[in-house]
Amino acid sequence: MSIKLRKGTAADAAACGTIRYKAFKTVCTAHRFLPDFPSAEVAKGALPGLLGRAGFYSVVAELDSRVVGSHFLDERSRINGGWR
Repeated sequence: MSIKLRKGTAADAAACGTIRYKAFKTVCTAHRFLPDFPSAEVAKGALPGLLGRAGFYSVVAELDSRVVGSHFLDERSRINGGWR
């Protein structure tokens, strides 16, 4: 059993969206904030744009061929050193 990291694709939107919703809801609930996303469907709907958009880098973690995590980086900002 090992975790595999790979670039995210549009096919990962549903799994990543569900994980994203649950993670943000857990943090928001713990701190008594309103959730960032009202439902898993809304979180899922936001991901295809990130997964296929130039300037965003996505990493998906798989365990036994099942998506268990993801991360998205916006490469368009100054912090990456590419801004002039």
